[in-house]
Amino acid sequence: MQPETKAPTTEELARLIEEAYVELREIATRLMRNERDSHTLQPTALVNEALLRLLDGKTVESPRSLVALAARKMRHVLIDHGRRVQARRRALKADLLPELRGLSDRPDDLLVMEDCLDRLGQVDERALRVVELRFFGGLTSEQTAAVLEISNSTVEREWQFARTWLARELGNRSSGS
Repeated sequence: MQPETKAPTTEELARLIEEAYVELREIATRLMRNERDSHTLQPTALVNEALLRLLDGKTVESPRSLVALAARKMRHVLIDHGRRVQARRRALKADLLPELRGLSDRPDDLLVMEDCLDRLGQVDERALRVVELRFFGGLTSEQTAAVLEISNSTVEREWQFARTWLARELGNRSSGS
C-alpha cells in the first residue's frame, strides 16, 4: 500500500512550475522542431496547455515528476491539436466544395487552397470572412451573421458567392490555367 501524498499548496506548485519551466520550454521547442513550419502552436503555448491539463486533479511532488508528466501531456496536446486541424480540413473539403475533395494534405495542395482563399479575400473580403467563420470557426450562418453584424441572407449570398468563386478558381488550377 502506497502512502497517501498530499497535494502541494499553491505556493509549492508555483515553485515547482518555476523550477521546471525552463526545461519544459526546451522540451516543447524540441517537439515543435518536428512539426510543420506553419504549425499554429508555439512552444510557450504548448507548455501552458500541457500544464493546465496536467494540473487538473494531479498531484505533483517534485520538479522531476512535473517534467515527466508535462512532457507526456505536451505530446497529447500536439496530437489533439493535429486532430482538430485535420478535422477542420476534412470538414472544409467535404462541406465547402466538392472540388476540394481532390486535394490532399500535401503542402503543395494546402498552399493552393491557401492561395485561393487569399485571392478570394482580395476580391471580396466579407466572403472570405464568411468562409473563415463558417468552416474554420465552425459557426452557423446565424452566428456568422451576428459576428459580422450583417443579415443572415447576406451571409448566405456571400457563402454562395465564395463557393462558386472557389470552385471556378480550383477548376482553373486543375486544368492548368
